[in-house]
Amino acid sequence: MSLASVSEVQTVNPRIQALLERHETLSIEIEEAQKNLSTKDHYLKLLKKRKLIVKEKIADEERRASQ
Repeated sequence: MSLASVSEVQTVNPRIQALLERHETLSIEIEEAQKNLSTKDHYLKLLKKRKLIVKEKIADEERRASQ
């Protein structure tokens, strides 16, 4: 899917936009957690798993929108 198509899908599909925002928020949370020495490994794994799930949902939504 081209960048223009992705942009069009995002404006048409608020669900994709919300998922993209959640993905970015999780990226920031992971970065901050990695900087903090007291962060537990299982918490980082949880954040990364959540981010992966959101990424998969984005791909699913984009596939549905392009059909």
